Amino acid sequence: MKNIILSEPVAVAVDASNWSFYSGGVFSNCGNSINHAVLAIGFNKNDEWILRNSWGTRWGADGGFIYLSPGNTCAVLDYIYKVNVSK
Repeated sequence: MKNIILSEPVAVAVDASNWSFYSGGVFSNCGNSINHAVLAIGFNKNDEWILRNSWGTRWGADGGFIYLSPGNTCAVLDYIYKVNVSK
């Protein structure tokens, strides 16, 4: 997914069961039960995933974003959807 995100964001399916409690920092308290879709927009120098959620700008950190621990946290790598747009 890192290679794709370098050029464009991608839609991913995740386990967001515990996300309502997220208010900042790096999140890792989740499982693998897919129940939500978000936009993966990048990763930082610590390889933490940066995701944009759809719950509004008052949720999470930095106006609607969540930072996930590196790896397949919340099953973020299980379902990656890249959209091909033809011109």
